[in-house]
Amino acid sequence: LSRLWPPARNQIVTWVAAQRAAHPDVDFSGPIGEIDYVGSLATGYKGVPKQFVRFNPRSFDVDANVVAPPLERYAVDVKHITPKHNRIFAIGHGTDITPLITFCHEAHREMTPIPGYDASEQFDVVIAASATPGQDRTNTGITRVYRLRGTLEPERYTAMVNELRGAGLLVDEDAGWRLKPELSEQEMNTFNQILARYE
Repeated sequence: LSRLWPPARNQIVTWVAAQRAAHPDVDFSGPIGEIDYVGSLATGYKGVPKQFVRFNPRSFDVDANVVAPPLERYAVDVKHITPKHNRIFAIGHGTDITPLITFCHEAHREMTPIPGYDASEQFDVVIAASATPGQDRTNTGITRVYRLRGTLEPERYTAMVNELRGAGLLVDEDAGWRLKPELSEQEMNTFNQILARYE
């Protein structure tokens, strides 16, 4: 990666300049940073959803991370991609950032012969991204709901959840009901009115 990244980074800088000309209303300021490893290859163990399983040198995939505000702005403002957990995957989220995607494919091709490398998992670059205003509102709301779950009587907590559901502020997921991923300002006002009766 240290060999492939510098020329790819130069191509990305040129690509960003072309996007700046094509989208003069978008702020493409900021540098294209250096990449680093993410996941179990970097830390030695997998994250919480995978129960901190230790890195396995006989079976592993590789992803990288980059701080690059111009790429974040392109993905969010031009492609209208919503970050997930403050991350945007160059390939996984369909960014069409051509030189970055080309870099991913070239790196994947060169790493495929490495013993233990899982070639079925496409190498991808994670672009660091800020949460959207709607995500910030949802995160604030989740914190408040969880706080009430620990203080309200079960019947009163259920009544609150039913009010939130009735107002269309919850979505049904495999793990149960939760707040919508991105609350609008109007939805947040409704949320505040409901929670004010319970806090």
